[in-house]
Amino acid sequence: MNLFRPSLQDYDFILHLNPKYLQSGKQLNKGSRFKNLNVDDKVVKDVTNIGLDVIGEYFTEISKLFSNTTLFFRDETGNCIGGIWYPIPDRGWKPSLEYSTTPSITKEATMASINKTSILSEIARIGDDLITSVQIKQ
Repeated sequence: MNLFRPSLQDYDFILHLNPKYLQSGKQLNKGSRFKNLNVDDKVVKDVTNIGLDVIGEYFTEISKLFSNTTLFFRDETGNCIGGIWYPIPDRGWKPSLEYSTTPSITKEATMASINKTSILSEIARIGDDLITSVQIKQ
């Protein structure tokens, strides 16, 4: 039971994490479906004592990669990562913008607006098995 569960309604999107990776170092299964990949129990115990924090490493990675578009939040004991988009105004279209954009063509000019769908897809792709779902605030 969690008495002080933070509200998630203020985030623009929420990355729901795979529960098998939430406890640091506990994501390795003792059994394997392939006979040639059986891992000795002693080795598994040694690896779990390392304290590998897969979720923490993922959080650090996406925070660095998408620091120009998104602010990420993580509760160390929670099962999700929240994100808030920076208010980036549309700007003139030019090549080599520092984030994914989509063109919006008007009579006056071609503008570039942030492509949130593409950025979220990239965040989920980097997370691979760590992410079970992405919830986008409507």
